[in-house]
Amino acid sequence: MQEKHTVKLGVSSLSVFFSYSHRDSMAGSLTSFVQRAVDVCNAKETTLPLHLFVDDSGILPGDAWRATINDSLANTHIFLPCITPNYCLSAECAYEYKRFEDLRRNDGIGRTCFPLFWEDIPSEYFEIQSFRRDILDAARAINGIDVTSLVMRRTSSRSLMEEELVADLACALERAARWVEESLAAERSFASNDETDGAGQTIRYKCAGSKGRSIFTVRSPAPCVVFNAITDDPSWGDERGFTLIKEVTGLPNTLDTASAGDFVEVAQAIDRHIYMVKSFVHHCSASNLKLIAEDVRLNAFISPGAVKDAMIQVSVHAGNVGATREHPEGEQGSVWDEAYLTCPESCSFKVAYIAGSGRYYNAVRGLESEPFELPDDIVSKKGALLGYERLDGRIPGCFAYSGYATFLVMVQAEKTQCSLVICWKDEKAADWNTLAAIRPGETVLVRMDYKNTGIKTDQDVVISASLPSTLRLVPGTTKLYNATHPSGVTIDDAWVFNGGNIGSYAPGSNAVVAFSVRLGDEAVSQGVRAAEILAHVITKDGEEFAALRLRVGDGAQLDNLSTGLSASSAFR
Repeated sequence: MQEKHTVKLGVSSLSVFFSYSHRDSMAGSLTSFVQRAVDVCNAKETTLPLHLFVDDSGILPGDAWRATINDSLANTHIFLPCITPNYCLSAECAYEYKRFEDLRRNDGIGRTCFPLFWEDIPSEYFEIQSFRRDILDAARAINGIDVTSLVMRRTSSRSLMEEELVADLACALERAARWVEESLAAERSFASNDETDGAGQTIRYKCAGSKGRSIFTVRSPAPCVVFNAITDDPSWGDERGFTLIKEVTGLPNTLDTASAGDFVEVAQAIDRHIYMVKSFVHHCSASNLKLIAEDVRLNAFISPGAVKDAMIQVSVHAGNVGATREHPEGEQGSVWDEAYLTCPESCSFKVAYIAGSGRYYNAVRGLESEPFELPDDIVSKKGALLGYERLDGRIPGCFAYSGYATFLVMVQAEKTQCSLVICWKDEKAADWNTLAAIRPGETVLVRMDYKNTGIKTDQDVVISASLPSTLRLVPGTTKLYNATHPSGVTIDDAWVFNGGNIGSYAPGSNAVVAFSVRLGDEAVSQGVRAAEILAHVITKDGEEFAALRLRVGDGAQLDNLSTGLSASSAFR
């Protein structure tokens, strides 16, 4: 196995540089933990052998200390900084971190930084003048391994802590080693020839479009300029679905809101509520290729006019999509993805972009500092420039340079929507019915069900009923049931003829008005064959009717002319 890797990659082992603060109380234990993890990883024989460099054991007596450190860093494949409060206070640790980052930027082939977060950083450390917050920010921007919760939780069991921590480190080192090997292999492949298939034909990649573009993985990144094409992103998942949305009414437009969960592809629209749209931006080319995406812009299209389902489509555009090291010119192209706002039944609404709400977060701006503010060009055909160190349209290829854009929109409903249903039951019936008979002198219970089925609050809803002369309201029997009065409250009988205001109802909420009616004895002598009740609800945006026809006599049936929601006694 080792000979195979040596031929393929040009190296026989991979160097791991463990960077830590000697001031940490567990410094000796830390080095032994890392060495044990290296030994476990080597025992698996799934990667090239790992060689660990630790400055207290790798520097021999008489060696020039700084020169030895520099030489070791120059040959390091995996840089493993142990992030603790003391690490961020150490000038030497900062030197090692910055030196390796300079080497990685200048020659990133087969080099990776894999931070080990060992202790949480108390906020009071940020006030110390010598605290290197830049080192902490740089480490946090990288997908390392966080064992702070493990260390804090397992101090009562030293053997358990060591066993599980060693296993975690070994798996992390194995992943890092595989990435290094693939990076080295890709470099040798690109140095010798264009990427070809088994028949020797040059592979062409589709780097623009929606879901149909070429896809890649963390272990096999793109050989060309392409955005959001990794299918197994450890933090995002399939990057092709890079646009999500969530309701954020009352929340600040900050990193905390943007970083919290609950983002979805489809959200329910509610009138006057605010939503945040979030789009991931990742130039997926392999870091060792040193490709830079040019003229990178983000553009959002929002469905215009009144709609039932609003599409918010976000596009990431670049001027050199598909560019490779051999063919750096590329061409203009975009990738895009959508999030949706939807409302129930037949309501309609508009979506308005909130001016000045655009933000862009990446490792340079946003994590521990103010994010980039995106211009309102984000919703124009021109689009808003993105970038890494500045919004200049240039983004290098690698996870370290990725970011995400956010902006806010507000829903504006056209009008309210509601449903009205009327039904009945008598003393013997177990449930509400749509089939019935009523005889002269009999009393039945009638209910009118109102529900706000739209996304806008119904203010001052008025409900009334029209009764025929032979069908009379039983005085004092009318009750209103809603979220405020779940057990019911009696209302004045005047509501039947003059209408009664039953309050305001948010989207999805409902009310029931129940009352008793009695069929007069004169109905038979007058030849009445049916008695119809007409229910009526009025809102500021319209009105709804529902009719209930009771047939008179034995075996009679009830014709329920209502449409819409089935009667329910649950209130929201």
